[in-house]
Amino acid sequence: SASADSFPSVCTAARRTCRSGSVMRSRNLSMWLCSAVSMGAGLSEMVHLSDITMVARVLADSEVSRSCREGGGCDCSIDISAGSLLLENCDISGQSDAVVRIHNAGTRAQLKGNIIHDCTGAGVVVCASAAPLISNNDICAHQLDGLVISTGAAPSVLGNRIYNCKTTGILANSAGLGVIENNDIRGNAIAGIVVCDRANPKVLNNKVREGLGKGIDVYDRGLGHFEGNEIAHNAMDGIVIKTSANPVFRANTVRSEERRVGKE
Repeated sequence: SASADSFPSVCTAARRTCRSGSVMRSRNLSMWLCSAVSMGAGLSEMVHLSDITMVARVLADSEVSRSCREGGGCDCSIDISAGSLLLENCDISGQSDAVVRIHNAGTRAQLKGNIIHDCTGAGVVVCASAAPLISNNDICAHQLDGLVISTGAAPSVLGNRIYNCKTTGILANSAGLGVIENNDIRGNAIAGIVVCDRANPKVLNNKVREGLGKGIDVYDRGLGHFEGNEIAHNAMDGIVIKTSANPVFRANTVRSEERRVGKE
């Protein structure tokens, strides 16, 4: 089992691969992991972390959490701002504003097959024009949103399970972009997917179901292309389009015992 202090030097070894099943405990994992990833900037090799349990202890502040969701600064369990990182098959949680934050154009991050759970803030925040691949993860049980896409970020969000978050499953705001495809988004408290503030993602072939609030909520100049989605058995409206929003919906299926589509 490696210590958090020694981990950067392990990650920057010749193979740039860390596979251990270790349990990493640190007051701020972003300090050592960001350092390790930054060392990979400009190199062809990718830092590869797999089969590791990470537990962060960074206390979240409500104002900082708001800044993090809007693409500003935040305390995160893992902060990826440069270089290349493949984070695979890890178990990650934390008392922080977000578990994983990926930002800046050119940051080549991939999150595959991880369990990202039980954060006092959001699960994954992608901002500042970052375009990572986020695939086949369980993103669940966060006090805020499961996934936040903001400030020109354009992630590929493919085949994830995003569930039981206390606000939304996916929040796209502040001109967030990207492709959200083939995800199972269920059991989130306020809405499955929220698109607002000039965000314009492609939302394709997802299941948005069994939420405690709305299925899909588009408002405040929100855009987006929604096609082939199944919106089913949410406690409130399946789809809500509010004044000043201008999304495109094609060939979606809405199933609800009571209300189907609402417009305000």
